[in-house]
Amino acid sequence: MKKFVSIVILILILGGIPSFAMGEAGFLPSFGARIGADFGFTQWNNSAIPPRLAGGIFFDHSWVLDFFSLSLGTNLHFSTLAQSQLTIQQQRVTIRWHEFSMDIMIKLNMLHILYTGVGGGFVTNTPIKVIAGDSKLVEGTKSSIQPIFTWEIGINFPFEEINVLHNNPSVISLHIALRGTVNPIARKLAFPRISSIHSVGVYIGFSIVPSYTGP
Repeated sequence: MKKFVSIVILILILGGIPSFAMGEAGFLPSFGARIGADFGFTQWNNSAIPPRLAGGIFFDHSWVLDFFSLSLGTNLHFSTLAQSQLTIQQQRVTIRWHEFSMDIMIKLNMLHILYTGVGGGFVTNTPIKVIAGDSKLVEGTKSSIQPIFTWEIGINFPFEEINVLHNNPSVISLHIALRGTVNPIARKLAFPRISSIHSVGVYIGFSIVPSYTGP
């Protein structure tokens, strides 16, 4: 558990570095939070992961190009209450765990409303719990850091202008996103390590984005 906590703290620290550096360089900042649900498959014979609670926070810094802008940002993400059904030693069991990730993403924005992005980072998970019926058979003790690739398609519906980000006019927006992840090394993980080999989720939340779209 100490190793897992250390990994989560490392994710938080590394996740803040790009946002701080770009803010100091004068890029227009934005941020937000969201919650939703995702589903996916594990590396073990593509066992399904039913819909689970997921969400996170994100920080972006944008370079404005008239009606379009490019942004580089950090996503801090969680997927909790994950479970999958497996057969171990001829016994049907339930595996439960939680995942935490950080990724750096490049986005193409149109009028700070529509966007699409791709990125990469890493993910870690809590030690697994193996449950048969009402009995917990074993709790795994191994956590590890694995690489992931990420993608997003989203929209920010503006509804209130404010002035809080470095004295730049900004807009509070309703944020809706479709997000996916791929773990390229998940198939190489041996029991008791587990991870989503790929996942897709839908999220809703808020964002505060620059209202400036060009000269």
